[in-house]
Amino acid sequence: MTTPTWEFPRVWDSTIRSSFVACPEMFRLEFIERIGPSATSVHLHFGATFASAMEVSRKTYYNSDTPSVTQAMAAGFRTIISEWGDYDPGENSNKSLHSCLAAFAAYTQQWPFDTDYIQPHMSDGRPAVEFSFGIPLPITHPTTGEPIIYAGRFDLLGEYQKHLFVVDEKTTSQLGASFNNKWDLRGQLTGYCWAAQQFDYPVAGAIIRGVAIKKTAIDCVEVITYRPPFLIARWYTQLLRDIRLAIVMYETDAFSSNYSDSCVAYGGCPYSRLCLSADPTQWKEAYFVPRTWD
Repeated sequence: MTTPTWEFPRVWDSTIRSSFVACPEMFRLEFIERIGPSATSVHLHFGATFASAMEVSRKTYYNSDTPSVTQAMAAGFRTIISEWGDYDPGENSNKSLHSCLAAFAAYTQQWPFDTDYIQPHMSDGRPAVEFSFGIPLPITHPTTGEPIIYAGRFDLLGEYQKHLFVVDEKTTSQLGASFNNKWDLRGQLTGYCWAAQQFDYPVAGAIIRGVAIKKTAIDCVEVITYRPPFLIARWYTQLLRDIRLAIVMYETDAFSSNYSDSCVAYGGCPYSRLCLSADPTQWKEAYFVPRTWD
């Protein structure tokens, strides 16, 4: 058996699990060897900037004794400008500093803080904005001997029609049936619901608010999806099964490759040039940099 050079992830989240089930070799490169493309993805940069603006503006509004929508939006706009920095998305990208500002404005016009029918759940007088969690799993890490942690963060624990829901915003390029129908089995949202329930929040499901960034317009849509107990239990069982299988591959240094749809999904796997090369080392040095997922 070859002794692995890199460490198995101590903390798992929905992104890591999705990578593993899509292609274990991609998972190995991204989360064990920890390399990534030298260029930062515009989608990740745009989404992170938008999420930061929503977090800051919500906290500005709901933590204030005299809440002001104007002040909350101003805080959001300042955050976008600061977080965007000098990032260059390229000439042909719909996702730019301008469109991020427009998306934030469109979202807060569609769902204004003062009249939004989904309000943050209040805990000890504080709004449950940016709900973060890290929960030990009944699986021992192969080298540290400590429990593996399942972690994540969603945008809001919200109250809607006297029920609690996970609320998560998604930025996208288009809406429609393909967007509306993709959430009922989405493991990321099931994991959020499971995590909230571990803290005794009886969430009924998730509400996804989508913001589509188009060349000439910004569109918004809302989707509600429920998570009955049996579905959460199935997801949890599958999560543990996937992590245990990943440990077996790690300990034997034998990671499977997909060689199918995941190689071309979402514009193509960023590691495909390595799979196409007889000697991937040269490509790693030229096109990839050390990167740790946070």
